[in-house]
This record gives sequence, C-alpha cells and structure tokens, in this order.
Amino acid sequence: MSDTALESALGQFVLERACLLVFVTDRQGRILQANPYAESVTGRELAGGQLSDVIVDIAGKFTLETLREEETPSMWSVTTSTGLPKTFNFHFIDHGERVISIGEHNHRDSEVLEANLVHLNREVGNMNRDLQKRTAELERLHEEKNRFIGIAAHDLRNPIGAIHSLTDHLYRSSSASHADEELEILSTIHESSGFMLTLIDELLSIATIESGEMRLNLQDTDLNQLIAASVRLNRPVADEKSVRLTARSSDTLPALPVDRMKIQQVLNNLISNAVKFSQPETAVTVSVRRDGDSALATVEDQGPGIPEADVDKLFKSFSRTSVVAPNGEKSTGLGLSIAKRIVEEHRGKIWVDTAVGRGTAFHILLPLSQDRHSEGPPP
Repeated sequence: MSDTALESALGQFVLERACLLVFVTDRQGRILQANPYAESVTGRELAGGQLSDVIVDIAGKFTLETLREEETPSMWSVTTSTGLPKTFNFHFIDHGERVISIGEHNHRDSEVLEANLVHLNREVGNMNRDLQKRTAELERLHEEKNRFIGIAAHDLRNPIGAIHSLTDHLYRSSSASHADEELEILSTIHESSGFMLTLIDELLSIATIESGEMRLNLQDTDLNQLIAASVRLNRPVADEKSVRLTARSSDTLPALPVDRMKIQQVLNNLISNAVKFSQPETAVTVSVRRDGDSALATVEDQGPGIPEADVDKLFKSFSRTSVVAPNGEKSTGLGLSIAKRIVEEHRGKIWVDTAVGRGTAFHILLPLSQDRHSEGPPP
C-alpha cells in the first residue's frame, strides 16, 4: 500500500469510525462537514450550523480565529443529546480556506471519573450490604415484637376476662345492702375490664395479621344470616341507648366463600361503632345487595359524621378521630385497621362515605367467588 493510500485509509477511519469529534468548517466557523461520532454525541445534524452553537461558551471566549493559531490543545465542552455538557481536548488545524477542529476525550478526566465510579460502586456495595443487615435485623425485631405482643395479650386475657365476669356477676347479684358508691366502683371495673378485653383481642388480631399467620377458613356463607346474627348481637347495646338497629336482606344474593368468623368480626366492629356514635332515637341500618360480581354490605348511621381531615386516619392502627361518642365510650384505634386487613385478605374493599352532621356509611365489597381453596373444613 502506498503512503497516499495509507493516509487516505487512516483519514477515512478517523472520519467514519474513530471516537473523535471532527468538524470541518470555513474560516467563519460554519460547519461544512461533521463525522458520525460528532453527530451521535450532539444528537443532531450539524452541517450548515455554526461551530459556536455546538461549543458551550459561557464566558464568551470562543473565537475560531484565535484558537486556530494556538499549537497546544484547549479544553472545551460541547452540548450533548442528553442535555449535559461533555468535555473534550480540541485541536484546531488551519487548512487554507478550511479549519479542521478535532476533539478527543480528556483521558485524565476519564481516568479520574473511572476511579470515582469504582469508589462509588464500592461504597454503594457496602451501603447495600449494611442495608440488608439492618433490614434483616428490623424484620427480626418486628417478629419479636409481634411474638411478645401475642404472648403478653394471651397471658393477660384470662385474668382480665375473669375480672370482667366476676364484676358483672357481683353487680347483677348486688342487693340494697351495697352502697351506691360500691356499685359505681363495680360498674367502673366492669367497664374498664371490658375495654381491656377488647384491646387484648384486637392486639392478638394485629399480631396475627402482621406476622403473616392469618389464614382464611373459606366457607360458602349466607351473608344475610351473618348480618342478622351481628345485628342480634349488638341489639342489646342499641336498645340500651334507644338506637333503632335494623337489617335489610337481599333475596338475590348467593352464598359467598368467606371466613365466617372474620367477616362477622368486621361486621360487629362496624355495627358497634355505628351504635356507639349514635344519639338516642336515631337509626343504624345494615343492608346488603348484589353489586355485579360482588356483594356490597353497608352499615349506615345518623351520627355526627366524620370531619374530612380525619377520614384518612380511619383505617390506620391506633389512630383516633376528633369525633367523641355521646356517652364517652373509648376506642382502641385498632378495629377499623383490622377490618381493612381482613376485607383485603378476602380480596375485597372497604371504604367510607361521611359528612359532618349527616351521618356515616361504611361499605364492604366482597367478591362472590375466590380463586383459592378453603384452608379449613368444608361447611
């Protein structure tokens, strides 16, 4: 191969294949030709444009006439397709009526960048390993917490249940020989122990849910009957408060595959809450109907309603709203959180419609079929 042919081959390679920015301009800086690499870096066609439009020249010092007279390379940044500038070492070669501008990567900067990337990658790896250790430790502590809550609640339930039953017996069997003050003390103990029993049961439910050990015993269930049973269970309290508690059933609703005890737990919570926050001579209505491929159960009261600012708190554990029950009844702040988890475990949905002064309606949407088998005995 002749020297001329070799030079031609080298020139062709630089223009078409090399990772160098190559611009051929006239003496005024108008780009006559740019190699493919230059256009791939900038992300646009360059012929016909000005070289000064490619160069990032914040200080306004880029002048082709001055630079082409310099023998040493100068460092300039160019605008790239990503919008971020990239720095190159530029050589400006005067070639008669043409100026050849060649930009090559700043190897020193590249080496520094590569070293920094290696260092950062090592740091990220160390942080990731530390995060994994911390995550594993948090999971262990979370499991320990759930186990402790479960054990403590289980051990406390029996003695507190005994106190609750005994005070109820003493109060009911009391005679005129007991002073009013003694009866009031018994009533307070009975009420407080009842609240503690509810809290313990809900703590046990939360511990089971968060440990991932909640299992559904799915059985075909008549939701009308389940609602009727929950209404009967809550009617004595409603009658005591002079609240009308009624249920409306649906003749078109087929049996649903649900865990009877857990769905009744949800219904009891919603109905007891509705009664708790209702004024005397108002109504609480529990209804159910078919809604497409689901059953829609609604517990509606004529209570004070819930302020909009409190709605987001409803289904969070230990959260309480600003609404106060008429008789000052206490709330654990766990019931609705548990209800939400149970309904979602059934692949259902629970939500609330409420307005201050107009009452509250809680809705439960449960699918009519489940694509998983019952884990308990057949009904």
